[in-house]
Amino acid sequence: MGTEVTLGPAGRSGRGYLSEPALTGPGVIVVHDGYGLLPHVRRRCDWLAEAGFVALGVDLYDGRVAHTPAEAERLAGGLDQARARGMVAIAATQLLARPKVRPQRVGAVGFGLGGRLALRAATTGALDALVGFYAVLAPADRSLVPCPTLLHLTGGPDEQDAAVRTFLHELRTSGTELTVRTWSGVPVGFANGDRPDYREQPAVAAWVETAGFLAGHLRQ
Repeated sequence: MGTEVTLGPAGRSGRGYLSEPALTGPGVIVVHDGYGLLPHVRRRCDWLAEAGFVALGVDLYDGRVAHTPAEAERLAGGLDQARARGMVAIAATQLLARPKVRPQRVGAVGFGLGGRLALRAATTGALDALVGFYAVLAPADRSLVPCPTLLHLTGGPDEQDAAVRTFLHELRTSGTELTVRTWSGVPVGFANGDRPDYREQPAVAAWVETAGFLAGHLRQ
């Protein structure tokens, strides 16, 4: 089981949930979707710790959570984007300062809103690996993503709209080491165990693939 922690000096930057392995391992930031830091995010941090990672779930909403799509939309719409990006950056710095983070490498897993924030953090060079669930960047936010990236997207390639295809093409042509996993027949939010859209079989498969990807690129 993990513990509640603060981010930044005296907790001024925010709060989070930290779960550590028995020994040492690389760090992983976990950034929730528009519903907030629900119990499934903490469970995934604990699962990553069991797999040998030091996992830190960032709470972008300061304890608030959504239970309906309307509540999630309201919370996401009121999010201070600059502060949220700063919290992800601070989380990476705090993970690197922990003695159990060996080697000195940090990756991130983000869902939806959190996936977009993790992608933006990756453009700054702050991450050594990135996994994004149902997350793409708007044209104005796009830049080089220098770290290996795994994207879990819903719908097959023929179902993706032009904006998604353009984003993937730009990543590949800019040199990003990109892996794309598409999940057909499942809704956005399929990996969130606290949402009605949760689909256990693809969610478990996606998490197994995620752990393998992170291990391959962070344990070097």
